[in-house]
Amino acid sequence: MTHRMRIVMWGGFMLGLLAGLPDTIPCQEKVTLQIQHPEGQAARYKHAYSINFYSDRAELMTASSGGSVRADLDGEWRALETVSPLQPEPWEKIEEGTIGVKIQIEEADSRGMYMGTRLTYEQFPFTMDMLNGREFWLHISPEGKPVQLAPDFKPYTLERQDLITDLRQLLQPEVYPVLPEGPVGKDDTWTGETAYEWPFAKSELMQHNAYTRLFSTYKVDKIQKKKGRIIVKIEEDRKVQYKGWVHIELVSVLVAGEGMGSAKWEIDATRGLVLSHEMTMDIDRPEVTLAGAQGPLSDIRAEFKVAFRRKLDKLVKE
Repeated sequence: MTHRMRIVMWGGFMLGLLAGLPDTIPCQEKVTLQIQHPEGQAARYKHAYSINFYSDRAELMTASSGGSVRADLDGEWRALETVSPLQPEPWEKIEEGTIGVKIQIEEADSRGMYMGTRLTYEQFPFTMDMLNGREFWLHISPEGKPVQLAPDFKPYTLERQDLITDLRQLLQPEVYPVLPEGPVGKDDTWTGETAYEWPFAKSELMQHNAYTRLFSTYKVDKIQKKKGRIIVKIEEDRKVQYKGWVHIELVSVLVAGEGMGSAKWEIDATRGLVLSHEMTMDIDRPEVTLAGAQGPLSDIRAEFKVAFRRKLDKLVKE
């Protein structure tokens, strides 16, 4: 074997070895977590959700003579989120330093299922596709909390106004985690609380408000360097207080109660950007109130679960 051949073979061996190295390596440094909102930044996110309701007393909620009832919802949407100066109405009071994120809803759709059977559009027409092309303003407080999600249109122009409440309850508590005050490393923990409440627009629900309250413990699972950026993976355990509406025409109930949940976050700490988020929550034996009724049903067992996923599809403009 010639000297040149040995050099070529050694060079090929080294290139193969380097190609086999992972592009993500562990990072032992402590990292400061902060979500950045540079004006003009535009990011497209994908979202998906599912809502599952079960009860052993079908006769209290439907025309059925007895047995159990199951109602499920699932859906998805994409959104172009652009950091832009807020454009408040003259009567609006906005705290100085509040950041605006304009959200344009795209490719939204949802479906309802009754007793495991998919409902047709004629059976359940009030789906998320009504939000396609609509825009919302997300207000971010100077402390980095999403304090308001407001439609940039007259709500009465939407055939089912309570889709606004549905979107708020799915998205607003799940945009950002509560971040720690100082730098964190692997296995570090901290706690945080968030609380949101929204009105219903539908007449038979007007005596109620929807709400989501989270009492969370966060833990850094991994800190990695990937393509020159620091990626932080966070696990969250949460206690939940929840009240919301489950509506598929055949079943229309309010559920309220306390439960548990968990979530996973992936944050690009270099750019201050949430890359992905997944959460599930389970409300333990919720109260169930028929839409329009004054109080909850008695002698009833129910189960209620929510899952939500949000993932960065593309950073359109940094």
